[in-house]
Amino acid sequence: MVKVNKTANKKTTDITMILDRSGSMGHIQEQVIRSYNEFLAEQKKVKTKATISLIQFDDQYEVNYEGVDIQDAQELNASTYEPRGMTALNDAIGRTIVNMKKRLKNTKDNVLVVITTDGMENASREFSRSQICDMIKECEEKLGWKFMYLAADDASFDEYEDMGMDHGRSFKTGKGRMAYDNAAKVMACKIKSWRVSGAEADLNFSE
Repeated sequence: MVKVNKTANKKTTDITMILDRSGSMGHIQEQVIRSYNEFLAEQKKVKTKATISLIQFDDQYEVNYEGVDIQDAQELNASTYEPRGMTALNDAIGRTIVNMKKRLKNTKDNVLVVITTDGMENASREFSRSQICDMIKECEEKLGWKFMYLAADDASFDEYEDMGMDHGRSFKTGKGRMAYDNAAKVMACKIKSWRVSGAEADLNFSE
């Protein structure tokens, strides 16, 4: 039985999804779309308030929506999620953090950033890996933000260490279609539990 933290339960949760749209995601396009839509459906059932942002990236950066009420968030389809291009992971994270710090200045919301990728950085021009590491550290330690990282294989998964992310909130999905589906469901369940309980441990994949 989940023990509810009543103070945390009153807070709005701000969720930002940073979703890899590079060409290598093409073989799981249907799974990504279905998993994201199922994630939205499950989160909409939670009674605590939430806002959500969806960012897609390849070697381009696209904001689908930003800080919208999760009840109003639009689903993905084959037209709005089309894998192509290379993997500018550093730039996607860096630009998102910069924008979030402006949007969430002085916020008291619980803030979560979820990064999903299947490839290694190969196209960033604005931000270095060391800059991203410093930015994530500042957001976690000074602002209390939480980060989750889902990656497809050993190479892309190991990048979480270079970015200084918490091991417990990093998960290797595997490259198969079923593997991605299963990982996405676990992630959605973790986030639902955290939104209800306010307990940081509920975000850990090892729990």
